[in-house]
Amino acid sequence: MIELTGVNVTFPGHSPGERIHAVRDVDLTVNDGDVYGIVGYSGAGKSTLVRTINLLQRPTSGSVRVDGQEMTMLTPTQLRTARKRIGMIFQHFNLLGSRTLFDNVAYPLRGNGRTKSEIHARVMDLLDLVGMADRVGAYPSQLSGGQRQRVAIARALANDPTVLLCDEATSALDPKTTSGILDLLGRLNARTGLTIVLITHEMGVIKQICSDVAVMEDGRIIERGSAVDVFTNPQQPLTRDFIDTANHVDAGITTVITHPDLIRLGNGDRLVSLQFAGGSTGDPMVATLARDYNVNANILFANVEVIAGTPVGNLLLSLSGAQPDLDAAEAWLARSGVRVHNYSEAEIESIRRRATDEPGTPGDDQEEQR
Repeated sequence: MIELTGVNVTFPGHSPGERIHAVRDVDLTVNDGDVYGIVGYSGAGKSTLVRTINLLQRPTSGSVRVDGQEMTMLTPTQLRTARKRIGMIFQHFNLLGSRTLFDNVAYPLRGNGRTKSEIHARVMDLLDLVGMADRVGAYPSQLSGGQRQRVAIARALANDPTVLLCDEATSALDPKTTSGILDLLGRLNARTGLTIVLITHEMGVIKQICSDVAVMEDGRIIERGSAVDVFTNPQQPLTRDFIDTANHVDAGITTVITHPDLIRLGNGDRLVSLQFAGGSTGDPMVATLARDYNVNANILFANVEVIAGTPVGNLLLSLSGAQPDLDAAEAWLARSGVRVHNYSEAEIESIRRRATDEPGTPGDDQEEQR
């Protein structure tokens, strides 16, 4: 559906001869029916990149293909026609303040050969689809932010696009309204097969709706993959930072480790975190450890969430038992597809020190590195 190859975007800098590289040699493929998220902090180049898809931003170099068409080779007339198949919604809605909701949604339908009755029927269908049919005569100033974004979505769908570009479409909304807009986009994708490219700086948005994700930094894509793979096995520090802010697992584990009444490890006991996805999320792991491996497991923290339809779980356990039994239990968990992390004493102390902002000694740092 969408294929970007070697895309670069540069702008003139403030000084003579200076060039600002907003997008650097990006290759990206979005398959038909995907909900593809592109995440990055401000200035990463993600909004510039998404605007190359419909050529609101023409790339300095590279290829942009949408539904088999090379967008950079189209004439102005051909480009206007191609853009009708690519809807777009923005952070600040971009509705026409002097026009009613009906007129805002009808605006893209002008001059395309439809009769007044056909336009009326289409607009009402779209407003009903986004839950705004009862406000058809209202003006944007009379609506909440979430309602205005719903109208913007209806307008973007007016010409039956095959692609919907969402440029920070939920950034101006509160969390509850954001969730409602993402639910609406998810239903549209499931109902129509609409391909969605979603730009955001919030990994929680990716977690709720996206099937695939790319992480951008300094104009480059530094990591990509299915949402489940990226969430459960991030490779880059920036990706891990994004995920930490979205799932609160690390914060929960830190709270447990730093509380003196929650962790009481005896001699030979182990503190381990388990991460698992898919069907194994529902397996009785703790019961199996006790029954088959003579290992006592105390649950200190647990979290389960659904990412792209796949349940993903995290557990923090203290394990006690004979050392051979503990080794066998950890080996079984690894064979079962569970990612096991065994916390060393130095690592536990480092977490506690960071949480309390207590400076460590040089010897502590050296031990932690070893």
